[in-house]
Amino acid sequence: AALAMARRFLNSQDGSEIALMMISEAPSSGSQPESHECSAPAGLPPGALYFSTCAQCMRAWNKGSMGDVQPEPWRGGEYADMDCGEDSFMIAPQVLGVADGVGGWRRQGVDPGIFANTLMKSVKEQATAEGAKGPVELMATAYVHTLKNVQFGSSTCCIATLWPTGALEIANMGDSGLMVIRGDQCIHHTESQQFGFNAPYQLTTHTQMPGVMIPENSLQTKVELAPGDVVILATDGLLDNLYPEDVTSIVSQSFAKGWSPTEVAKLLKEAANINTKNMEYLSPFAKSAQEAGYRFIGGKPDDITVVVAYVMQAPER
Repeated sequence: AALAMARRFLNSQDGSEIALMMISEAPSSGSQPESHECSAPAGLPPGALYFSTCAQCMRAWNKGSMGDVQPEPWRGGEYADMDCGEDSFMIAPQVLGVADGVGGWRRQGVDPGIFANTLMKSVKEQATAEGAKGPVELMATAYVHTLKNVQFGSSTCCIATLWPTGALEIANMGDSGLMVIRGDQCIHHTESQQFGFNAPYQLTTHTQMPGVMIPENSLQTKVELAPGDVVILATDGLLDNLYPEDVTSIVSQSFAKGWSPTEVAKLLKEAANINTKNMEYLSPFAKSAQEAGYRFIGGKPDDITVVVAYVMQAPER
């Protein structure tokens, strides 16, 4: 059986197909998925919803660092030493966020990851110290803090706040994004915010359009969640290499088998990474490029960050 699976893997270069093969071959755990953050936060009202979360990230295989990769202890636990390249993320029981540092700054000798990490660190500190706040307020406060502490850089940003009532509020600036999966359906998918092909809106230290690319102008949406929903936040390294329907299939099938958020996040990351190396794959990025008049085929090598959050419910007392 193992040899047969290996042969099937070798005959497939599609990350989604490989991921779905792995899920189909894996035994069901027969239990509710759990993670290291699945306990209900202290002080949460009975019956309130919260996140059980895991994040995964990786530096693009074709991109070197601009020096030694520094740990980010503010992320907490095993996340501190993850090398996300120029991406960043934060997780809290009721707030999630991702950011993608804009790579063009590298040409000026600037590490774009510094802006993204400073932004996400501020969101994390706010969510930890003050509890849930709306995503626009979180983004705006973090942006002001980042401008005071970072001289050069810019980043896309997507933040989501889950209120105890079950309402999920989202603010998305640029081409990172969020999906909500319920059963085998995607019930909510944020739109990207771009000036044109591969030109996303971004929070930046230097803008030629004052008052345009600001948190208050992020795309803001809202969706009502229920226990058992799965929320996915990701940078474009994942979204440019996996179609929404592929993400939905991978998440729904792995969740049905009792996989943890950690296992699902790792699988999504690896599926996207496989596709970045497939030069014959009509990736979402390639499709958009062709629609914009460019000749491009294949996946898009990029840093990949994905946050997988299972929606949990605090016990009734």
